[in-house]
Amino acid sequence: MTLSDWLRPELVFPGLDASTLKQVVERLAPAFAVAGDVPPAEVEAALWRGLSDVTGAVGHGVALPHAVVEGLHEPLVAIALLARPLGIATHDGVAPDVLFCILAPPNAPTQHLLLLAHIARLAHSRVLLEGLRHARTTDAVVALLRAADARDQPVRVAPAAPPTAGQLVTITIAGEEAVDALIVQLVGMELDDATILDGQSLREAVAREVPLFSGFRDLFGDPGGRRVLLVEAPADRVSSVLAAVETVCATHEVRHARVTATPITTRWEHTPPGREDGAGGH
Repeated sequence: MTLSDWLRPELVFPGLDASTLKQVVERLAPAFAVAGDVPPAEVEAALWRGLSDVTGAVGHGVALPHAVVEGLHEPLVAIALLARPLGIATHDGVAPDVLFCILAPPNAPTQHLLLLAHIARLAHSRVLLEGLRHARTTDAVVALLRAADARDQPVRVAPAAPPTAGQLVTITIAGEEAVDALIVQLVGMELDDATILDGQSLREAVAREVPLFSGFRDLFGDPGGRRVLLVEAPADRVSSVLAAVETVCATHEVRHARVTATPITTRWEHTPPGREDGAGGH
């Protein structure tokens, strides 16, 4: 999946003169409605939901509002490059001026999730963001995104025919931003069925929970932010998972990380009727 494959030229807005949510919605809604052949009122309502949700801000002046719209046949992606930052609250306090907007049909949660992860990963590229902020034409924006997609290709792993034996990869990693970055990497590799658990070592549990050993807390550290990820992967993709963890450790503050892989000898799965695609909503 590449962003440039999903982005339509008519949904690219370089140098958009809009500094409020209302102005952004008024400019984007008509174009989305025409591209998706859906009523403008439904698009406007969806954009308001997406733009009003602070969790859609990924930081560094980038926002990724997304919402589900009944009647769409496939996801639609728009990019709005604002002439002035948008006055909304964000986690890092930096007002967004680069908006990647996704509207998706309710029956495509996997595509929706993959697009979110892919754009979130691209949005961490300073080269791309700097280029987008200086782009003045639609062609320039599309060219920048194609180049970013091309640079991202080595990170993503193309789906391969599963071997006869799979592996259960157990990843233990501590560090909030590192965990988020790793989740984005795994979703981009289409390993989005991983199970994520909160975790702490026995030493840390003793230091936190047993009064007798509370004095050891400074020695063992606060286990906040530790996660355990259980990932089922074909044997020939375990090295790619390990490479993703190594990349995250090299680019984020990680207090601890460990990866182990165990062959899966028995596997049974129950899929209720009508849920064969594994779609559970977003």
